[in-house]
Amino acid sequence: MPFPTPSNHVCNTQPCALHLPPIYSFPPFFTLQPHLPSRDRQMAAWTDLIRAYCAHHKLYRLDLNVSLSLDLFANAGINRSVSREMAAAIFRECVKSGLAEWSATGSKGGASDKSAVLVLWKSVAEWGNVLCEWAKRNGFTGSVVTGYEMRFGEYVTDEEFAEMDEQLFIRVVKDLTKQGKVSMINMAEKADELGFKFL
Repeated sequence: MPFPTPSNHVCNTQPCALHLPPIYSFPPFFTLQPHLPSRDRQMAAWTDLIRAYCAHHKLYRLDLNVSLSLDLFANAGINRSVSREMAAAIFRECVKSGLAEWSATGSKGGASDKSAVLVLWKSVAEWGNVLCEWAKRNGFTGSVVTGYEMRFGEYVTDEEFAEMDEQLFIRVVKDLTKQGKVSMINMAEKADELGFKFL
């Protein structure tokens, strides 16, 4: 579901450039629907909203113990918010649809507690294409770069991948290595210590 419809909703008391869908102002949207076809449509709408919201705000992780305070899950204008139970159902739907994966860095420390998700508002392959296109466009083909430079360097501050989540960044680089699009120079546990060459 695309979200081009203008809204008067504000994010954290500042005008929000993200135009939220009209359903965001519909009180039942914030209550888990018991009728399965209605719930399926509701969950699809939540998945689309989370994709748009996380991409707009460059959020890579949502945690049940932290994220419920985001305006994503609480519409003050209609005095409605998502319950923890509903947020857990939304997270499960995001994982089921491929938008997210269970994260091992939740506040309780493990993926098995299913309290946090890594949101893939672009797939690993899409992020790989973004990095390779950036390298071609900026003359970095054949150059060695570090993970730190690619996430926090002066050349990338305006790029959508700047400050990418560490776990996601490592997966993207490993995927590019498997595809033969980068050559690993220094494999490391931490993203910022990686060294690789764009081919």
